[in-house]
Amino acid sequence: MKRGTQKTDREFHRRLLMLEVSGIPGYLLVGLGLFGYFDDNPGALHPLLGDANMVAVILAVGGALMLINLGLVTRLIIERGRRQRAGA
Repeated sequence: MKRGTQKTDREFHRRLLMLEVSGIPGYLLVGLGLFGYFDDNPGALHPLLGDANMVAVILAVGGALMLINLGLVTRLIIERGRRQRAGA
């Protein structure tokens, strides 16, 4: 394996890891929103989860963050594929 290829692979994996870590808040918000939506007594965990409107907002914001993260990860993977095809 060429030294330049190792460097780009390392850079790709580092960027992918950073995107995965930055996606955690979206996943947590969706999880909390689903808990608040489906649990019998969600207010026991936090009072805001007892409010149906707040649960809808939490789900919307978490879903939006997840979609943004999905777009960034997809763009990174497509970019890597283009670079590999151009180098091959």
